[in-house]
Amino acid sequence: MPNDTAASDLIGVMALIAVFVTAAAIVGVALLSSTMGDAAPAMLARSVTDENGSIFIYHDGGDPLERGHFKILVDGEPKHFTLIDGAGHECETWTSWKTGQALVLSNDVPENPHIQIVAEGSGSWLLHDLGNGTAV
Repeated sequence: MPNDTAASDLIGVMALIAVFVTAAAIVGVALLSSTMGDAAPAMLARSVTDENGSIFIYHDGGDPLERGHFKILVDGEPKHFTLIDGAGHECETWTSWKTGQALVLSNDVPENPHIQIVAEGSGSWLLHDLGNGTAV
């Protein structure tokens, strides 16, 4: 009995299926395993300018912001603020800005300042855009 059937067709089809399954697995892993990055901190803030011209920015709730990981821009320029705790005491050494605390800028205060709170992480996040003492 002559054997005129060959296994090469079956092996070729199986090899082609294996190549496509492998390629689909690589593409799926590449698309689904990308990290989303850090999430932006969620916080509420409001600014007040007192009669002496000092700017107070109050942390009204949400995530605490770690010192060195956020900037406060006044008219586009970074400024250094002093932390005032919930009892009204000035803190010279502080590590985070938490709910109930305020940051105060008492010198170089422009008229009707445009204030932005920008956090750093996997990118830069604009947390708040405050103008004339109200959230914009």
